[in-house]
Amino acid sequence: MKNGLVVFDMTNVDSGFAKYASAMVENLANIEIYVRARNRKVLPHNVVCETHLVDSYTGTSDIVVKSLTVLPLLLFFLLRMRLSGKISHAYFPYFNHWNVILMPFLRFMGVMVIYTSHDGLMHFGEKKEYTQFLMNMNIRLANKVIFLSDATRRQVLHVVGAKPYSIIPHGLFRLEGMEDLEFVREKPNILFIGRVSKYKGVELLLEAVSKIHHSKFEKLVVAGKSNYKIQAISGGNVTIDDNWLSEDDITRYINDSDIMVFPYLESTQSGALTLGISAARPLLATRVGGIEEQVTEDEAFLVDPTVDGLHKGLLAMIDDVQLRSRQIVKLKEKRDAHSWCNLSKRVENFIFGLT
Repeated sequence: MKNGLVVFDMTNVDSGFAKYASAMVENLANIEIYVRARNRKVLPHNVVCETHLVDSYTGTSDIVVKSLTVLPLLLFFLLRMRLSGKISHAYFPYFNHWNVILMPFLRFMGVMVIYTSHDGLMHFGEKKEYTQFLMNMNIRLANKVIFLSDATRRQVLHVVGAKPYSIIPHGLFRLEGMEDLEFVREKPNILFIGRVSKYKGVELLLEAVSKIHHSKFEKLVVAGKSNYKIQAISGGNVTIDDNWLSEDDITRYINDSDIMVFPYLESTQSGALTLGISAARPLLATRVGGIEEQVTEDEAFLVDPTVDGLHKGLLAMIDDVQLRSRQIVKLKEKRDAHSWCNLSKRVENFIFGLT
């Protein structure tokens, strides 16, 4: 039987997961079948393989009904594809509740199952025991696992066991219209962007900025929908945009920024940080989890996840224009090295046992 790969991309949400999967599908060379959710806006370009559309669930309200009606049809489709000799390997690029049904079904038919784990443990403020159990099951049920960082792997050592794994970092997204900095301003615009959760340390950032005289920077913007009430009020040169952001919104905020800040209390890796690298924006980030695997001391100003650490780091970056200029050069070099083409080749080699 030939090496035939089926890729599962079944989220209905236009999320970071969807963008990751789309980028992989665009660049993986040996996909036979692409199984994706029907109702999605974020889609890969130039897909030449067979596409199988699925009316995937949208949330807890319809997961039971869709599991009883849609999922059996998908299982029957996969059975036919396996018996026809079209698929030998299955790749799950992110967590999905249906994975725990699909993975053992495929393995029973002799299909090699590979799974990418984005987060080993759920983040502070988001933990749900049932979802964590299913995340662990995704790892256990796969033949081989890809981790985006070694920090993620270390979180779930008890789950991985002796299972083959590979560390392959997140690729870099560059949104349409994103611009490089033309010059480094003395009074920078400071930006935090992304979904606001408790583990991301926004309150620490706001307190750290409150200790810096307003004349030293142009403004601080915190942009992204919060899943809790932020203990701060916009005012002065601090703006909080607590809304869901479109790609145009994200591009506009990044293009207007001079320093991007990631004050996380914990993190296995950061999708928003990849945008900062892609845009070659000077970066300030905390030394937590997999952040130090995403950027080095030359590429970002790394600090402890404390008010004092963020305060001192921001002052150092605001005052040292040359430091920011050096970061920009290093980030452009990193951007060229972390293309989706290169990373997808590593994923493909791991899937088919070539590494």
